[in-house]
Amino acid sequence: MMSPAAAARRLTLLLTAAALAQGCQRVNPGWGDDDSETSSTGEDGSTTTSPGTTTTGSETTGSETTTSATEASGSDSDSSVGTSTGPAPTTSSSTGAPTTGEPPPLDSDDDGVLDEDDNCPAEPNALQEDLDEDGLGDACDDDRDGDGLPRRCELVPDWDLDPDKPGAAAEDVIYVNETSSLHRMKIAPPHARTQIGSFKVAGQPVLINDIALNSCGALAAVSKSFLYGCEPLTATCWFVGNLAGVSDPQGLSFAPAPLFGGVEDDPDVLIASSGAQLLTLTIDGDVVSGEVFAELPNLYLHAGDLATTPELGVLAALKGAFPPDQLASFDPLDLGTLTPRSDLDWHLFVGGLAATPARLFAFDLYGDIIVLEPSGDAYTTTVIESDKQWLGAASRP
Repeated sequence: MMSPAAAARRLTLLLTAAALAQGCQRVNPGWGDDDSETSSTGEDGSTTTSPGTTTTGSETTGSETTTSATEASGSDSDSSVGTSTGPAPTTSSSTGAPTTGEPPPLDSDDDGVLDEDDNCPAEPNALQEDLDEDGLGDACDDDRDGDGLPRRCELVPDWDLDPDKPGAAAEDVIYVNETSSLHRMKIAPPHARTQIGSFKVAGQPVLINDIALNSCGALAAVSKSFLYGCEPLTATCWFVGNLAGVSDPQGLSFAPAPLFGGVEDDPDVLIASSGAQLLTLTIDGDVVSGEVFAELPNLYLHAGDLATTPELGVLAALKGAFPPDQLASFDPLDLGTLTPRSDLDWHLFVGGLAATPARLFAFDLYGDIIVLEPSGDAYTTTVIESDKQWLGAASRP
């Protein structure tokens, strides 16, 4: 019978040989190791385990213990600590979605369209409507129909959605009318003239007393009873409204809002002359009403056309009890001041006036065009003859 000591040594040798054969285990004798356990069998057949001893059947192997081998991968367990080379950690947003550190896409107007794709990022417009297809959404486009007229300059609000109504006039010309046709004349000498066409409404000829241009180039025209808006390139016109309280106006013009107490960005004020009265016109639906802002002194019978300049105010061609017609100016904010400016070189029936920064133009019923050049407190005049019967004229105020 083998002694306990010999049995322990034999067990140790067997375990060591097994570890060397596998190449991945090591055996330590671990004499007296606190982690080793021994077991014994009591007289009643129960088995107890205690540190430091092992038993085989009823025999104790003494204090000799063994430690279990540890696995290694090519090195001792003491040097088996590695370094992670996996992907960098990500963070999460408040909604749980991973983020990359970049700010989230913006939707400033909260319309469901990101700013980078929104044709109007400052105004909600989920449908992204763009009538004139200029890349700027209708919600923030001041000229939605692309006809060259900002929204505030349209004669009728709904015309901002119709690129054909009324269109914008050129800046370097004066528009002149006979009763049935529209013409244009170059401001610069020699003042070449071109006939544009006949006034028509719904394809039918219409007779026009006078025309006017606002600062954006919208062309208005007036007959004895109606106000129209006209396309400056074709003389095609559309009905705007019935004249109420304004009888057979002879003069029509637009005045800058500051002349009537407004501010620079306010729409121009439409004014007219009727007999001895000067009126402001207001468009309300299809009704055009007039309010008197000045009346001529008894010395004058009636006014012809009107024009405006920032320096002189409202200009009017006036017919007095005696010839010739006269050019005078009004200050709308001080209606008691009518200032004579010039005798119109013994011309009668001056129906058209147009003001430009450098000179004034008057047009009479006999076809004469009077060019007035400022010279100190007076004007020098040059006359251009034509075979037309001029009734009205207009330039941008």
